[in-house]
Formats: sequence, C-alpha cells, structure tokens
Amino acid sequence: MANLYVKRLKDRWVIHMKDTRLNGVSVELADFIKRLAKQGRVRYVPEYEALNIGLEEELLSVSLSVDIKDWLRKKGEQTGKSMQDIAAEILEEVYKQEQGRSKSNTNNFQSFNQNQS
Repeated sequence: MANLYVKRLKDRWVIHMKDTRLNGVSVELADFIKRLAKQGRVRYVPEYEALNIGLEEELLSVSLSVDIKDWLRKKGEQTGKSMQDIAAEILEEVYKQEQGRSKSNTNNFQSFNQNQS
C-alpha cells in the first residue's frame, strides 16, 4: 500500500498514513484514531461510515535526473530513510535558509532606515 508506512519504535508501533479514506469504520474506531492522531486532519463521515485522513502537507512530484535519484537512493539506504524523505529534508533545509536570509535582509533594511532617520 503506497500510502501506509508502519514502523516499530521500541515498545510501540507507529503508523504513517498519507491521504486515505477508510470505509466501513465504526464510530468508536474513528474516535480512537482521531484521539491518537499526531498530525493531519482526521474526519469521520457517519452517513458513509468513512474515516478520511488527510495530511497537513501537499505532495509534490518532481522529475529528476537518474544521477540525482541514485544519489538520493544511496543516501536513503545509508540513513534508513526513503529517498522521498531525504529530498524533503534537503528542500526543508534550503527553505529555512532562504527564510532566514529573507528575515535577515528585512532586519538589515529596517536597521538601515532607522539609522538614516
């Protein structure tokens, strides 16, 4: 199943799910899952007995060269992560650096303007 990952952490199991709809779910099970969900949106639709689980993240498809995909795959194997997780971490780090740079530039501009007054 492409949208479900299960991993064992010492004394418990952790389930990671992407956007999913489960049909034939009881209200009790839906309430249990909603209480234990750590992230995302969990919504029960009683008339369909359906549980919708949605991410707070949007999926992104990117075309990459074979060399980059091989590099990501190797990094994933070395760290025990998926190549998607490695790519997401890299993008997140670059995004944070850019945001820090933007804030720094804004602060420098504000300081400059205050000194000019």
